[in-house]
Amino acid sequence: MVHGMEDEVGVVRLTTVRALGRQGLRRPVFGAAARDLLVDMLNDEVESVRLGAIASLQALTENVSLHEDQLETVMSILEEFNVEMRHGLHSMLATCKLNSQVSVRRVLKGLLDNLKKYPQDMASILRCAKGVGRNNANFVALLAPEMLSKHPYLSQTEPSADDSSYIATMVLVFNAAQQNSVILSFFHNYTPKHYVYIYSLHPDLVPLLPQVHKILHSPINSFLSSTNTGSLNLLLKKCFAACQVGPSSNIMVKTLENIRKIKNCSKTMAQQTAYASMLISILLKICKLKVNSVGAPVKERVLSKIKRRCIRPLLFQNLLYFHRIR
Repeated sequence: MVHGMEDEVGVVRLTTVRALGRQGLRRPVFGAAARDLLVDMLNDEVESVRLGAIASLQALTENVSLHEDQLETVMSILEEFNVEMRHGLHSMLATCKLNSQVSVRRVLKGLLDNLKKYPQDMASILRCAKGVGRNNANFVALLAPEMLSKHPYLSQTEPSADDSSYIATMVLVFNAAQQNSVILSFFHNYTPKHYVYIYSLHPDLVPLLPQVHKILHSPINSFLSSTNTGSLNLLLKKCFAACQVGPSSNIMVKTLENIRKIKNCSKTMAQQTAYASMLISILLKICKLKVNSVGAPVKERVLSKIKRRCIRPLLFQNLLYFHRIR
């Protein structure tokens, strides 16, 4: 194995890395030695070899854990320009069991730095944060005061629930809290409210926490209903507020995506989400009309057609700003 990993030909090294992962998976006793060799191969000059090392490490994470000194080499992959490398490492970290709270802190810092440098990795990073929190709940409990900025004497300023770094941290914390309820004692007064909001945006990544429902004094079913209704209203208010400054198709497209998430989260919200989707879709079409260089007669015909379909008063109220398209 060692000779194969030192071979000059990249294909030979890649084949050896894959074989090493299979052997470590079949024989757990061999897993620790395989892990050490695979971590070294993350520094290989060939991308395919590094990807193979990441995949093999992911297969071994059930039997072995990463040491703190090895974590520095692993986390350096998050600075790679290759998106496949970064997402591969996210998948590996999501299944990995770390051996200290220092390692958990280092992983979270690396994910947040990755998010700042490559915001387009948001979805992959959130899935990784979910796995890290679930697999290392006891270490997260030790770091909970630090992650939640909990001070024994001073009150903490409420952070923005829309901040991507805050959302990633809370996804990790909420998943750890499902495994270790001690973390709940470190929640701020506003944390349950943020839980409601983040859950409505990412229901597949945030677990149901009955303890939080008790804090909110609402059963799970009514909690979910009120959560989704409040989140839908908040999304529409933010979209309309942004449109008052100037029509933005990007904001409307993002709003439509979040409305679809709420629809998937609760079947009882089908009518409300359908209505909201129709409203935002109409605003989006009008916004595109304003941006596109089409003649005034064409715009008037399209607007007349849209108005005929919008028979509900609320639609007319929210379309008032966009009616003055020239």
